Amino acid sequence: MIRILLFILIVMSCAGCQPLVSGHQGIDVSVYPVTYQLSVRADTAPNREKVTQEDSEAGQVWQQFQARHKENILISELSFRYAGKAGETMARQWRDALIARGADAGKLKLKNDEELKNFDLQVRLVVYQTVTPFCYPPKVGSFGHQPTGCFVDSAGWLSMVHPEDALPDQTQSEHLGN
Repeated sequence: MIRILLFILIVMSCAGCQPLVSGHQGIDVSVYPVTYQLSVRADTAPNREKVTQEDSEAGQVWQQFQARHKENILISELSFRYAGKAGETMARQWRDALIARGADAGKLKLKNDEELKNFDLQVRLVVYQTVTPFCYPPKVGSFGHQPTGCFVDSAGWLSMVHPEDALPDQTQSEHLGN
């Protein structure tokens, strides 16, 4: 009988010293598509068939668009929708310039869209933003108050370059308008 009581006492003392911290819990992550769009008309001059890309107003607006989105323009998917011959020429020039700068040709889509109203070319850039819960890093003596791994999981999701690739069955074509 003393052996049984001694055994129960040892088991209770070992179990009573363990903290009640739950295992690793996942976090809620939201990934939202953010679409940036540029719509322009092709510039033509009466004495020339076409104004050079650098001199045209559309070319300057395109340069500003590229400067504003320089982090994403070479790595994200871009959709060029054009109407008419002038729009197609401008779209091909801009696409070829991006390819020459190192963009993946497979991520640059050209599409004829005669329903563009008042514009010859429309450029769409889709970038994905990750939203995670705000997590405080754990402090000594405060373990178990927040989900375990919240800070690490949030930092991992926020540091991803292409968070949409981690999602199951995610198609980007609906956001690009294709």
